[in-house]
Amino acid sequence: MEREEREIEITAWRLVDSPEPISFLDVVMLLRRSRQVGAPVNDELVALVALHDAPHTTDGARRILGEYLSGWAKRQQTQRDIGARTVLKRDSGKTARVAVGAAVRVELEARRSAGYRWEVEEIQGPGSCEPVVEAGADLARAVFVLKGAQPGRVRVTLKECPPPGQPDDQGGERFVLTLEVEP
Repeated sequence: MEREEREIEITAWRLVDSPEPISFLDVVMLLRRSRQVGAPVNDELVALVALHDAPHTTDGARRILGEYLSGWAKRQQTQRDIGARTVLKRDSGKTARVAVGAAVRVELEARRSAGYRWEVEEIQGPGSCEPVVEAGADLARAVFVLKGAQPGRVRVTLKECPPPGQPDDQGGERFVLTLEVEP
């Protein structure tokens, strides 16, 4: 399901501006919709915090919002932790969170002695992914540097390519990393 632009944010601000109490049911319905459309963007989280802090939010509604926001805070911290360290093959499918221009180092086990090599298969979003060749580098590792050029989401797919003459479908692996780039 594709995220409708600003739907959650607008609804949250309408509830904040309403003179009526913000009920448990109001919040459950809003958060249910939020989960249906995917991960909240920053403006939505700001609106949900305002909804949590509104003086006319009921205790039940505040508790549910608090749990939801706490979960997102933990998730974002985990993503920042991933972005602050060297990303390894076991991190495939995960999300790293960094500031604009910050570099994420990706190190993957390489089977160069068998003729395999890692290449950038696809990059979606405003970012770059470049291989790094270091003097005296460990040939058992392929190193890439991923950067986000502007706030948004960058998704990189790296592909392990087989030796020349061998079909692509034999033994090649993929590594996928999503980068959430914050202002």
